Amino acid sequence: RRGAVVKTLSVEQAREVYHIRTLLEIEALRLAMADITEDRLDRIRELGQIADDEEEGADFVDARTQFYAALYDAESRPMLWEMIEQLRLKVGRYVLGWRVVGDHDHSHSHEELVAAVASGDTEVAVGVLRAHLEHVRDAVLAMLHSDGVEAVS
Repeated sequence: RRGAVVKTLSVEQAREVYHIRTLLEIEALRLAMADITEDRLDRIRELGQIADDEEEGADFVDARTQFYAALYDAESRPMLWEMIEQLRLKVGRYVLGWRVVGDHDHSHSHEELVAAVASGDTEVAVGVLRAHLEHVRDAVLAMLHSDGVEAVS
């Protein structure tokens, strides 16, 4: 066999991915906040700043991945983290590490989430996370609509 098989990601599939991601990531955040330590919070702050400072591309993807792995305590919940990452990659292959929302909207998104987590108020943190995921979802859906084609998955 020769050539590559390209699978596509429809707008409906992207919506479903973000719906499932939201469910899993909110649960991961709730679990992680229940036993967060000051050391992990310091690491999350550091990684959040790095993620907010990075531009598009591989460094941004790496910084974001490290941030969320620390935030969700991936080491303690490897299966949950793996499921979240698989869903991220489902859409992430298409956006190729680009920031899918404008800098004015996204430049402090991790900082805001870190502040909410540091406050210790799980419901506030969940609200910030949900709003962030919805914003990114909407930007990805707009990108898919504007391309007029199915997205590479």
